[in-house]
Parts: sequence; C-alpha cells; structure tokens
Amino acid sequence: MKLGRSLLKSGPSIIAAVLMTALTTTNLAGAATPATGPGSASAAMPLPLPAGRQGSAAQVPWSQVGPGWLLSEWAPVAPSETSGPAKYSVLYLVDPQGGRYVITTLATTHGDLVAWSGDGKRALFEAQTTTSSVVTVLQLQNGEASTFKIPGSEPWSVSFTEPDGLAIIAVGQEGPSGTVHVRRFDLNGTQAYSYPTAFPRAGRLNGGVLYSPDGTEIVLGTTRGFEVVANTGQPLRYLPMRAEPGTCQPARWWATGLLLASCTPPNSSVPLLWLVPANGRPPEPLTLAPRRASGDYGDVDAWSLPSGDYAQDLGACGYIYLARVSGQRTTPVRVPGTAADKSVYVLGAFGDQLALTTAFSCSPGSASLMWYDPATNTVTPLLGPPVNGGSVGTTLLWREPPGSEEY
Repeated sequence: MKLGRSLLKSGPSIIAAVLMTALTTTNLAGAATPATGPGSASAAMPLPLPAGRQGSAAQVPWSQVGPGWLLSEWAPVAPSETSGPAKYSVLYLVDPQGGRYVITTLATTHGDLVAWSGDGKRALFEAQTTTSSVVTVLQLQNGEASTFKIPGSEPWSVSFTEPDGLAIIAVGQEGPSGTVHVRRFDLNGTQAYSYPTAFPRAGRLNGGVLYSPDGTEIVLGTTRGFEVVANTGQPLRYLPMRAEPGTCQPARWWATGLLLASCTPPNSSVPLLWLVPANGRPPEPLTLAPRRASGDYGDVDAWSLPSGDYAQDLGACGYIYLARVSGQRTTPVRVPGTAADKSVYVLGAFGDQLALTTAFSCSPGSASLMWYDPATNTVTPLLGPPVNGGSVGTTLLWREPPGSEEY
C-alpha cells in the first residue's frame, strides 16, 4: 500500500526561472532566506493571496491554513505518457481562492509526498531502500527536516495521526508470513505503540487504517470486517461485514458515526462501496455491481456534496474517472475542459466543490489541479496549465485521506 506518487520529471528550459522564485523560500538542505515586504515577519499578519497570485512561504497566513487549502508538488515541464520521475520539483501551498505559495524545492531523493499534518505545519515523505523505509518530516514554516528509518525490506505506508499530526502511524508487512503490522511513532521516529495484528472476532489485519476525526480511535481493516481500537491499541468494538462484501478497507468518514468502506467481493476484482455504522449495526451498500459493458470496473471512494454523491471509479487500462452515484449506480461525469484520454483523480471535497487533478492513464504526473463545482458544471484552475504551466504531482487536500492516485 503506497500513499504517494513519484515526483514529476522536470526540464532544464525553465528551471532557472523556478529557482529565482524559490529563492524567497527554504530548501530541505538549507536555512530559510528572510523575506521583505508586505509578507515579512515584521509586517502585519498576511492575508490569503487572490486567485492566480504567487507568493513565498513568508506570505502564508499560517493561522488560516485549514479547510480548502492544498499542498501540491509541481514541476516546470508538461507531462507526457512516457515521463519518468522528476529530478526537481517545487512544493506549493494553494489557498481556497487559488493563491499559491512556494514553500520549498525538492529532490527525488527525499521520496514521495505521502501526508500533510492536520495543523497544516508538516509534510511527510517516504522513500524505500532495500533494508528500510526512510521517513522525512518537513517543517513547512521554516524548511527544517528530520529523518528516521523503519527497518524492513517491504515498504511501509506512513501518515500523520489525527487531528493535528503530532505523531506518525505506519503500516507494513514483516516476515515470510506477510503479517500486517501497525505501529505508531513520535515525530523523531521513536516507537510509541505496536498494535495487535489480529482480533478474536475480526480476524487478521489487512492494512487499512482510518482515524476518528478527534484522533481518539482508529478503525483497522481486518479479514472479517473492522476492529475499532483506542489510540493506545486497546480493542473497543468489532464492526462486522456481511459475507458478500469480501475484503474491505476503510476509505473515509461519510458522516458522523458512518464509515465509508471500499470492498472487493470474493472471486471478483471489482471493488464496491459500503456504508458501515460505527456502532456495529448492519452495513448497507452505497454502490452495486456495475452492469455489463458499462465501462465501470469498480468504485474505490466517494464524497457526499450538497449537489449529490460522487464516486471515484475505475475504468479499463488504468483509466480513472469521476462518476455520480444515483440509485446505487454510477454515471460518468465529464469535467469541462478535460480531454477524453485524461484520468480524473478526486482529492476531496470542500463545500460543494471537488478538488481534482488530471493525468494520462497509467503514467506519472498530473497536468492540472482544479476545483470542480458539479452544481454549476464549472472548473477553477489552481496550479499547472493554464495557470503556471508545467505539471502537478502528488497533491493533498487539508485533512482528507490521500486520494486514489495509486489504483
């Protein structure tokens, strides 16, 4: 299980221009460069930039970072279906209005961007070697970084704990039996807890982990449903699934006390979505098996907006698209200005809008980051073409679980 994507491939043609922009920010390998002007520390608290404006890390109104903000990688070259990993990338914060802030410059050696802390102040990167997972915690406000290793030849998926990201949760497999382990570390890499690997009623862990919004409980995916445990690992309650859903993993909180789960039925490769009450009551399907020749190869995530329910759907040959859910069936949604050969990835919801990126199917790198309002069928570009060119990499919406970019 992997939470981020490789950085995008950059080109030399405009790297110099990007470097000039980045001089007002910090680098993982160096100290912050003081900023001057309206966004400096000596001035009054800065306000969010308007749409299309670019500023430095010193201009970020950190106390306002929250709902609707995005953390995104960007590279100064347009993507192609044959693009490889980037040698250079820029990390941006984007405010809800579309103002963007250059936070730092990145190199592929720092690994994949996989998580953003709920307090908005830290980003998490993960890289895999033959003997360990290398985890880097980057302080977004000053560019300071710290690194630790989780031993093991198999990759560990890492993320921040909820609600503020004051610790790190890691999921990985160990040993020839492939037993799934869940561990909690502090930000310096000291292990605080190792959670049970199996439960009497729920069975063995399968790798799915989802925190409650307040961070006091964790939903663990298991072979027979879900086990809810306390933050310190004590089992609290078992959430059973019916026989037909098959293997399930928690996706997100659909509503208060209601879990959205992505489940692959037995002898099937088509995932479907279920709503699972956190009090142990019977679950109900949100989506049904697609009709033949529909082009729907399964549903992996969903969001409930005032204008309706929308799902992330799988198509043929790595194609991924946005769909509307109605009557437990899904219908493709064509996003304005998006080419027919581009996949659409949903990052999350804010109000009645969805944060989206677009990409070639089965290739690294997204072309653009945008808001999409299904009620008005309008798009607001945020990063990448047509705003500042280049291409967008891994992007995270504030306090949203990482999206479906790895399916």
